[in-house]
Amino acid sequence: MSQGTKFIRAVCDANDWKTLRRASARLFTEEETPLFNYVRDYHANYGTLPTVQILTAEAGFTLPMIGTRGNAAFWFDSLRQRYAHTKVREQWPALIDSVGMGASGTLDIAATISTLREMLASAAFGDTGQLVTMADMAEAIRDKIAYARNHPGLIGISTGWATLDEATQGMMGGDLIVIAGRPSMGKSYLLMEMALAANRLGKVIAMTSMEMGLDQLTFRWLGRLTGINPTLIRKGELDTYQYQRVRDALDDIEDPLSDIHLIAGNMSKSVEAIEAMIIETGPEIVFIDSAYLLSPSGKAKGYVSKWESISEVVKELKQMALRYDIPIVITVQFNRNQKSTSTKALDMGDIGGSDSIPQDASIVLGARKGPKPYTDTRRIIEVMKNREGACPTFATAFSFAPVTMEEVEYSPSINIHGEPTPELTAWMG
Repeated sequence: MSQGTKFIRAVCDANDWKTLRRASARLFTEEETPLFNYVRDYHANYGTLPTVQILTAEAGFTLPMIGTRGNAAFWFDSLRQRYAHTKVREQWPALIDSVGMGASGTLDIAATISTLREMLASAAFGDTGQLVTMADMAEAIRDKIAYARNHPGLIGISTGWATLDEATQGMMGGDLIVIAGRPSMGKSYLLMEMALAANRLGKVIAMTSMEMGLDQLTFRWLGRLTGINPTLIRKGELDTYQYQRVRDALDDIEDPLSDIHLIAGNMSKSVEAIEAMIIETGPEIVFIDSAYLLSPSGKAKGYVSKWESISEVVKELKQMALRYDIPIVITVQFNRNQKSTSTKALDMGDIGGSDSIPQDASIVLGARKGPKPYTDTRRIIEVMKNREGACPTFATAFSFAPVTMEEVEYSPSINIHGEPTPELTAWMG
């Protein structure tokens, strides 16, 4: 008799609804599905599982003898293993072909990662953590509350800005954090500021830019570490003191404990390449500049609209953040109808590819220039979406003499011309 019918016999013998509800119809074969559906519907109607007598005498099903009563968990694990084995076998020919051992004879890294991902997802399907009740979660939540009470402060990784940390409790596993702004608004530098904060906490980080080369990324990192304009560093226009500071910063970067991983973007990378980087380097947080230039995974290509492609990329990055339980921080652009000098509150409808961002992003930050005459030296950051809690607005410096993007005092008092009122002069002076 099949594993599915043995599982049903076990849960009915023990009236074990808790184990039955962990199972999905996908775990059962076509022949077993009617029995599974009958038992599930019976419980929905009567609040209890049917007895073996009801299933055999009244419903006409044939059930096996399975020996010891109450071993539903054993048969549930057996169902999961059968499902995983079947799905992995189905994917095996595609895996053989992708690694160059099949008919094509060509190694395809992207296809290999995609196939392995499907295999892993199949193997994990039906795991005990996939479906629980609130009562099941109570013990775990009790432990988390006790830990938070005894360890006050951030739960996740600091963003580097106190106002944002207070609102979000830090960047947490599964978060997709979006920084949106018009071109030349400084999104890349703001992203790097968050990366620097994570690095200073000793976190392993991975970073890529779809628009900048690795040299430019490193020059900008050096500029933020030393406070020296990265353009001057690139040109070598440094006095003796500045030159020594740059050399010291390079020594720090070369420290094997630095754990900063870079991947070249070159405007041609796919989401699968990002996942390959995560698998290889094991970062605790990932930063992707200009993520809207990424391509979706191989099976998702061929969209007629670039916005559909962006939507798929955002969705896949969110899934990746959940899959590896890490935060992923990305930058995207506002649509061109969002004026770069506007002082009005930002709207997520102004973000390119915004159909997916409000749904999939955990936190959305909108960046705009500061009020006159400090449009080039301040950035106003609006928390447009927060996974929970407040959505504050705060300000950061945007200076290159010295280089700093640290949070500064902010007041929302701006007149209709976009000019600061007297209340603002304290932090703008």
